[in-house]
Amino acid sequence: MPTPSFSIVEFFGGDAADAEASSCGYCKNRGSVSTGMWAHNLTVLDYQDLIDRGWRRSGCYCYKPKMNVTCCPAYTIKCDARKFKLSKSQKKVLKRINKFLLEGSQIKVENIDPKSHLCEEEEEEEEETFEILDLPDLTSKAEKISGTPKIVESSILEKHDSAQDSKDVSSLTVTTPARQISAEKTSELKETGSLRPCKKAKLLRKERRAERLLKKGLNPDEVNPKADQEGKTLEQHLESLPNAKHKLELRLVQTNPASDEYKATENESYEVYKKYQICVHDDPEEKVTLKQFTRFLVDSPLEPEQGENGITYGSFHQQYWLDGNLIAVAVIDILPKCLSSVYFYYDPDYRFLTLGTYAALREIALTQELNRKSADLASYYMGFYIHSCPKMRYKGQYSPSYLLCPVSYTWHPIEMCKPHLDISKYSVFSQEEMEKPVIINDLSQMKILHKRRAITFAMYSASQRHPLLSDEISTLKLYFELVGSACATRMLLFKE
Repeated sequence: MPTPSFSIVEFFGGDAADAEASSCGYCKNRGSVSTGMWAHNLTVLDYQDLIDRGWRRSGCYCYKPKMNVTCCPAYTIKCDARKFKLSKSQKKVLKRINKFLLEGSQIKVENIDPKSHLCEEEEEEEEETFEILDLPDLTSKAEKISGTPKIVESSILEKHDSAQDSKDVSSLTVTTPARQISAEKTSELKETGSLRPCKKAKLLRKERRAERLLKKGLNPDEVNPKADQEGKTLEQHLESLPNAKHKLELRLVQTNPASDEYKATENESYEVYKKYQICVHDDPEEKVTLKQFTRFLVDSPLEPEQGENGITYGSFHQQYWLDGNLIAVAVIDILPKCLSSVYFYYDPDYRFLTLGTYAALREIALTQELNRKSADLASYYMGFYIHSCPKMRYKGQYSPSYLLCPVSYTWHPIEMCKPHLDISKYSVFSQEEMEKPVIINDLSQMKILHKRRAITFAMYSASQRHPLLSDEISTLKLYFELVGSACATRMLLFKE
């Protein structure tokens, strides 16, 4: 697969003090400040080095937040996929989806605002909302109940609790808020058999687990439940389900250049995106065009590269097909050292599945699969972690995670970074000496594309009729500093 000899970029530099702030998508204030450049072409190696210095792409536009100036400092975050450990809430998501696929059952979501299910903004709130939905609204019912106990036929109650033997239940059962029952009344109800004992959820779980182990011919007392749970890997949780009522299929399609598979499904991808942006993000319908979708999530500066390990590097869409219908798309980049998540969108009708969390777990699993082919490709990048924006903190829930120091460009465990971020939204995590300031001599080997010729900065400077202005030199120094010496001496900086 042919690749260009050089990356070609066009830098839109400027001093941070002179930079104009734009509207922030997180705090909604006009205080977002970043430096940008347009990437006409990017090798996967150059983009890997760029994101390891705090850059990120949106379509073909690459940007780097000015961390000590911007309103919401955005720290590059990565998860070590080789050592990834599932949390309880993540296991619940997997169980919920597997139950839906096996049984076709789902949680009621008619009264849920789809905006509370943002795939990239409120994952942890999704989890809590769904857990609450599993329970009846006891509070509202209690307010309507007077001091007089309500009589309910036992046959109705038995439909909701088959675990209790009908012999233990009298013909009449008293139901009233627990706090309104006095000690004397409780004793009286116990004596008459009208008050049924209630087992704790933990005890019920132990009993159900014991039953499952006995069916398998195992002794529950000899099996360590914690060891059994910890031993199940993410890959095992994602194994195909036999005799499932629904079929979930994942397809990885290349978007640059657009593969035949992508071209055949472009309309479906766009329609899901359009529905998601309008329903979840309140985008006006006239602005969610196919052109905007293509520029944002299909166009990519990354040139595909075929590795000797059998991995194809570049930009892809990971499509989620449920019973032949496209319900979600993950936009990802596969790079030499990581799988980088660009964006994720889904059909809001399936928000009950918590697809944002599920897609992240699927992408970690894909990273683990790629790691078996290339030991260097070991990390899953989730973009930016923004501690000052609580709804963006969910990205730190994928363990173990690391944040990039904005000065030394070294990685640090997120648990060590959070105390610093609690004190100051802009923090430096490393005590190492920061990179030395760029001087004019450093620019000599910087690559420049001028009049269709790839030359060094020294050659470019010598070809000018007049000495370069101080403003232009300052911009070139800033570019060199932000992209780093490795990229500055490999990439071609376009100059007219």
